[in-house]
Amino acid sequence: MSADVQQISQPHISCNSALHILPQELWDDIIGVQRDDKRTLKACRLTCKAWQQTARLFLWRSLSIYTSQTLSRLQSLLHVTPEIAQLVHELDMRIPELKLSFFAVFTNLRRLVTYPVGETWWDGSNNLSINSGSLLPSVTRLVLVSAWNLSPTYIEGFLACFPNIRTFTTTGRSALTWLYDPPCEISVILPHLRVLSVDASCIVPMLPSLLRSTGSSLESLELTILLHSSDLLSEVLDLTRNGRIKSLNLHVIYNEAAFTWGDPLAFALSRLNSSHTSLSEVVYHIQGLGFDDRRNPSASNQKLLGRELARVLEDLPQLVVVFHMEGWAQVRPEQQRQLIVDGIKAGLEAGLDADSTLKRLRILFDFYRARPAYEVHPLVS
Repeated sequence: MSADVQQISQPHISCNSALHILPQELWDDIIGVQRDDKRTLKACRLTCKAWQQTARLFLWRSLSIYTSQTLSRLQSLLHVTPEIAQLVHELDMRIPELKLSFFAVFTNLRRLVTYPVGETWWDGSNNLSINSGSLLPSVTRLVLVSAWNLSPTYIEGFLACFPNIRTFTTTGRSALTWLYDPPCEISVILPHLRVLSVDASCIVPMLPSLLRSTGSSLESLELTILLHSSDLLSEVLDLTRNGRIKSLNLHVIYNEAAFTWGDPLAFALSRLNSSHTSLSEVVYHIQGLGFDDRRNPSASNQKLLGRELARVLEDLPQLVVVFHMEGWAQVRPEQQRQLIVDGIKAGLEAGLDADSTLKRLRILFDFYRARPAYEVHPLVS
């Protein structure tokens, strides 16, 4: 019996021979579907050599390090097999006291989540040594967590290490931080930034500089701000150079209702003009008004808001404005909703009467006593 006949009559089925049924590219795609399932990826890596490399790529693609023990294990592994660092594309490293140069070994890193780096950021000295080894040009998505008490000098040096970021998110809002320093200038260039999300009190004074540094690249801005004066938004929202912005989300938490609730939005809208032709949505989230019978700012005159809404909606025919009202309504929720609607419509009467334009305003209610919890009402049905 020839060798060929013997092979046909008594086939030896192996993993490698079975894999030839499908091309390697298809197996890679199948494994890629499980990219977020670490357990399945580990099993695939141990199945056969043909799957090992692809599974290994996805296993190391995303890392999350939250403890010093895990960090020590990673550092030991990188010392033995340094090529692993090149496989990491997303890194969530929430470990304080790290040096920025530590991340330089991850040459293909795309997304980084980190605490403020350096040894002195928490005591206000904000010393950050920047050198060529600290530059991370591969990072395009950056999240700075727990950004408390950071100086303009620190932020300036920190952002200089990421010249190609397209998304920048900061968190670090303190419920006790109501006062802001006046706007300050920082020297930073972010020509590729498209999405900016700020939820950190210490970053707010630097916002005008950040917005100007992005120029026409900025497409989306989300800002959470603890409001203590009605004109604060007009001070920090400098959108004169952001002609291509598409979405503006403002989360406003009121310190007190000493001023008409609509005035801050009116000041924010005053920063928009007919040059913002790409802007399609402004969402205004309102929290902490404490609606009740004794102090009801939503029943106050909204002439300033009405005037700015009329102007902006006329200049930007594609724009939709959404009000998201949140708070404790001691009056009946239905009555509260009607007061808000009447206040806005009364302010609009002097400047705008067209029903087609009024339909571009939406109010989303989320009162604690409201049923159902979420209802969207156009001003004109």
